[in-house]
Amino acid sequence: MGPETFVDTNVFLYAFDDPRSGKADRALLCLDVLMRASLGVVSAQVVGEFANVVRGGRVQLSWSEAESAIDGILGTFALVPLGPDVVREALRVVRTHGLDYWDAQIWAAARLGGCERILTEDVHGPRIDGVEYVDPFTAGFDPRSLLG
Repeated sequence: MGPETFVDTNVFLYAFDDPRSGKADRALLCLDVLMRASLGVVSAQVVGEFANVVRGGRVQLSWSEAESAIDGILGTFALVPLGPDVVREALRVVRTHGLDYWDAQIWAAARLGGCERILTEDVHGPRIDGVEYVDPFTAGFDPRSLLG
């Protein structure tokens, strides 16, 4: 079994996007790899952002579709609670690495959730305190690399 991977909101959103976008298939494949291996991790922030966007953003789901998708996420991915430790770590990384707060909170949840990487297209940059950012939509990315 490989290292756990924190999944950012944009990966879930692309999984529900228009298949012609070019990113839906890659997102679905990444999520499938993580689900089959039980290696995916999310936070309440990710689930909340997903719920907000699919009800009013570029991806449009009905309430029942959104609830079903969220139930699937919560039933398949480990959930890191957002508590004082996540907030404090986020504030520390804002101060020390210059991330905006919401990206820092994602990083903090990933780190405190024991993840070695964050699957996202939003942040590109260095490994921060042992947590690497991985863009699954870059050319040549192999979703099977999430297994090890």
